[in-house]
Amino acid sequence: ESPDELALVEGVAPYGCGLLERGTTSMTCNLFGTQLTYEILAVNAFNSDRKRMSILLRDPKTREHFLYCKGADSVMLGLCKLSASQTEEVDKSLLDLARVGLRTLVVAMRRISSSQADTWAKKWREAATSLQDRAEKVAAVGSEMEIEMDFLGITAIEDRLQDQVYL
Repeated sequence: ESPDELALVEGVAPYGCGLLERGTTSMTCNLFGTQLTYEILAVNAFNSDRKRMSILLRDPKTREHFLYCKGADSVMLGLCKLSASQTEEVDKSLLDLARVGLRTLVVAMRRISSSQADTWAKKWREAATSLQDRAEKVAAVGSEMEIEMDFLGITAIEDRLQDQVYL
């Protein structure tokens, strides 16, 4: 859906990982030669207020639930479980990448219990089908789950979204 996502998918391919198929209700990935399929339960779209997007997935084999989230470091770092020294290290990396003109995003994830995911997904479906203030309700429900996440890493790509930004 975005240049960041394309860069991430292309960047992991040499390491034996990749996105094979993405539909509206499922996605199939290759992880070091193993094909894995996940059910897509909810997508919290990116918007300029939230500065992040997330997806709630369920592994149909293990019934485990995962929330993956990516977004602006200014928002995401506060939503991740990081020690002071980890935050300092990440901040340094972000600054180094910005200095060479790259646009960065922070990627994080959270494992969620089945009962918590089911309760939350019901609230999300109600918000997503609301006839009034749908976007605001979906964003609010999304924010409930996008907390206490495990920091996974940073993506960095050339910023082609703004005029006169070059490497």
